[in-house]
Amino acid sequence: MGERLATSAKQFVGREHELRQLDAACAAARQGRGSAVVVSGEAGIGKTRFCEEVADRAALAGLAVVSARCWVDGGAPALWPWQPLLNELCGPDAADLLAADTGCPPSTPAGSPASSPSPIASARSPPAPRRA
Repeated sequence: MGERLATSAKQFVGREHELRQLDAACAAARQGRGSAVVVSGEAGIGKTRFCEEVADRAALAGLAVVSARCWVDGGAPALWPWQPLLNELCGPDAADLLAADTGCPPSTPAGSPASSPSPIASARSPPAPRRA
């Protein structure tokens, strides 16, 4: 990838190889080739900060960035974090379709544990405002 995406105002040190991989995934998404990326590891190694950096880079590159987090205490319905992501990217109708299949309550409200930061980027444009 010849172009280097701008970084956030916060200093980020290390993870050069991983950042190059995610920069390449963002470039591919801008060209219509989507992918999924899993960031995993032991507690305290910087996964959240790494995801924040990647989300900042993706947003600067013009990608839509949404976030969700799993319920910390366990016991949440299947696919709990995906409902607010679908709501943000595709609208409440898509989120409610998933809710019907998983037992999640329809249209998870903002501020719920599922809408806490753990960014995911998408090349899809945000949905157009709905007219009443």
